[in-house]
Amino acid sequence: MKVFTDALSQDFLTITPDLRGYGRSKTRSPFVMEDHLTDLEALLDQLNIQDCFILGWSLGGILALELALRYPDRIKGLILVATAANPISNLPSPTKSELINTLIVGGLNWLRPGWSWNINTFGRRSILKYLFSEHSPEAYSFWLEPEVQPPSKPHATLKMHSWQP
Repeated sequence: MKVFTDALSQDFLTITPDLRGYGRSKTRSPFVMEDHLTDLEALLDQLNIQDCFILGWSLGGILALELALRYPDRIKGLILVATAANPISNLPSPTKSELINTLIVGGLNWLRPGWSWNINTFGRRSILKYLFSEHSPEAYSFWLEPEVQPPSKPHATLKMHSWQP
């Protein structure tokens, strides 16, 4: 998400929440999509953000749409990336091999961001082939970068990103 944050943080406070059960927010407790929306609303309240723009990628875009529908006075606009208004897609269902490659590329990318061997060996054969038009070290280095930038203006852009195979 850093590719977006770098540009947006020059004019806006940017926040990348780590959704329950994704990224570093591991949980063994069951949760439903409604819990993500409750968590995000609580985050906005905790940070005293009365209105904002939301950039949502993948599942984050679906959640952004839901937040905008629930809180039209609070959500001033959306930027949606690789998402759908309906989570049912016409992409083929991922194969077991693609899912395994996605786990491997994600783990190795966390250890060594942008490693060309990892990208060529696992990334191009993972479900990331549907998300990245360019499989470059730069693209993989920006993948799943959590970041909070200091505000330079009093508006906020809440960026949500998660990946759900």
